[in-house]
Amino acid sequence: MGWAAPRPAQPKFAVVLDPGHGGRDPGAVSPCTGVTEKLITLDVSQRARRYLEAQGVQVVLTRSGDTYPTLDERAQMADSKKNLFISVHVNSTAGCPGRAQGIETYYFGELLNPSLLEQVVRENGGGAVGQQLTRVARDAAQRAAGDILAQLNLRWSRELAYTVHNKLIQATGAVNRGVQQAPFYVIRNARIPAILVELGFANHASEGRRLADPAYRDTLARAMSQAVTRFLGVDTVAQR
Repeated sequence: MGWAAPRPAQPKFAVVLDPGHGGRDPGAVSPCTGVTEKLITLDVSQRARRYLEAQGVQVVLTRSGDTYPTLDERAQMADSKKNLFISVHVNSTAGCPGRAQGIETYYFGELLNPSLLEQVVRENGGGAVGQQLTRVARDAAQRAAGDILAQLNLRWSRELAYTVHNKLIQATGAVNRGVQQAPFYVIRNARIPAILVELGFANHASEGRRLADPAYRDTLARAMSQAVTRFLGVDTVAQR
């Protein structure tokens, strides 16, 4: 009987990283800092994937290039065979440069802060499409209030949100804009822990420059990876 090499162990955990926007949708674009959201989100997600894969975590990217999967296509990847879903974004406000800065993290739920509505509509596609998808997501949030399984998942999503958010703030020293719930369409029906992270403001003078710096994006990716491994109970990514 011949000797056969042992098969490599299959990854115990699988996660989905969703680089926001892409293709025809650039997301936030800031002429005063040179930041384009779709490029930042893809780069950070790819870096995070490398860190996570080094820890034996399987990573699925919703896009690996300058393409635009629909929000529904992205959401469908958050199936029960995955362990968590993180949608990665960059924020923006009016003005160039703008005054707002900092990192904020969201898990799905009803819109408790009306001032977030414009941001939610923008991340849900903008314009009439964004308004329609926001209505759909808000309806889903209301239905989830009476769904025991959905509420259990939202509690896990909230824990994931705080784990990722706190690690990002600790690693970067960025302004802490907190963790909130909001009806983002891409995480509306997830049956696994799912969050949306805004890594900073593209049009803030100093924060935009940081986001444009590959070393800072690597810091964001490493921190996100460490938070994910902590949440999953995997050995944390080695510190430099």
